[in-house]
Amino acid sequence: MQEKTGTGTEAELTQLLQQQNHDHLVALLLELLKHHPALQSEVAHLLSPAQDNTQKQELLVHDDNESSAIDDEVTEDWDFSGDEVLHDIPAPASPQELDIEDYRQRLTDIDARLTSEQAIAEFQKELRDLADEAETRKEQHDIQAALALYGLLIDTRLTTTANALQSIFDKQLDKTLSALEMLLTEACSSMVLTPTLALTPFLSTEERQHWLKRLFAFWLARIDNAHIAERIQLILHAVAWSEDSMLLHTLAQQELQQQPSPKYTNIVDLQQLHRVRSLERFLRMWPMQ
Repeated sequence: MQEKTGTGTEAELTQLLQQQNHDHLVALLLELLKHHPALQSEVAHLLSPAQDNTQKQELLVHDDNESSAIDDEVTEDWDFSGDEVLHDIPAPASPQELDIEDYRQRLTDIDARLTSEQAIAEFQKELRDLADEAETRKEQHDIQAALALYGLLIDTRLTTTANALQSIFDKQLDKTLSALEMLLTEACSSMVLTPTLALTPFLSTEERQHWLKRLFAFWLARIDNAHIAERIQLILHAVAWSEDSMLLHTLAQQELQQQPSPKYTNIVDLQQLHRVRSLERFLRMWPMQ
């Protein structure tokens, strides 16, 4: 029998890892680090989503002896003196500290402010700016700030009772679902190194489960929109760990118990029936463990 090559073994290992779920991968990594503690610092550096944004400036040194390998391409800016040419690369700017209270203040007393078409347009722009700021924070690896902004958007939507305002929030939030899913997936699958050199999830259990409760409430608010409700369920699956199944099952069970009892009548409330059926399907997706 022909011996497997290193490349084939690596390919098979990659395929096996891709088939594992999140919890198995975390357990595997922790077990590996238990046997090889010297890898902890390097793994934590690779996994951490909050990379150091205050890196020192680097210098690219081009010795003019390397010019012979560039097919005799000559430009006016080349220096043939034999000296090294140093190019400063600016370090990325550190993100400013997020003033979440300022953003929260902008979303207060909305009903009283929206008294004209112009005021509505200005408010829609505020929501876009808030979502853009969340995306900017995400690109700067300021994960906690980005999550705080997205969370503020959802929480304000959930406490808004006016149908017109709910529609404005929903239009903006629907555009951010993909970015939010990527952000939460990264946050919930990342590990950080504690001061005691122990690896711990980037989001604590309390933070992760707070997001699950928020997303479940948002799913309930959008349950009549099948497409959006399905996308929110995908985010729930990306965020939840196996230990969270009982929490989600309990949330759905409590909501189902609060639904009004069916009345003996020939008139069927289709919206209510859809809600009940959706909750029953949700319970089957998240069984008690």
